[in-house]
Amino acid sequence: MTRKSSGAPTTSPTAVPSTAEVQAATRIASTDYAATDMERRLRARYWAECRSDPLRRAGTPTLDTVCAIVKSDAPQKLWARPGFKEWFLRERDVEEKAEFLLDIWTEEMDRRMIRMSDKDFIQAGKLLLEIVTTNQERTAQTDPLAGLTPDQLVEKLGPVLQLIQARSPK
Repeated sequence: MTRKSSGAPTTSPTAVPSTAEVQAATRIASTDYAATDMERRLRARYWAECRSDPLRRAGTPTLDTVCAIVKSDAPQKLWARPGFKEWFLRERDVEEKAEFLLDIWTEEMDRRMIRMSDKDFIQAGKLLLEIVTTNQERTAQTDPLAGLTPDQLVEKLGPVLQLIQARSPK
């Protein structure tokens, strides 16, 4: 690896992706649905509620369930729009976009690191280490109920469900 301590690049810099290229890459990484701010807020509310109560995640939710969880009838008007339902129910959309953009960034960093000064090279290494550590911590904190089928959820939460049934009025 050839780096100059003076900070001057040894070769001409590669072209930085334009805003249009980044936007195009972002669209490729996500679904084709272009959500409004209100739709994003509804979706965020839905997934925040589902994450706080794993029982709500069992199976594919119905439109009525979604409306009840977000406490709004707005999804009723949006559900039939092409791509909305798929976008709305895609839980990992944000993480997938971030991974895609991180991949683009790491490729660009790989190209640029050869031409960096020692100081910039060390700073980039620290940033990369922070990203990797954060990703490992996030992976370690995954939801223990994530990925379970409805039957597995019932099996895992059986004692809790039995207690609820025993205390519910008949």
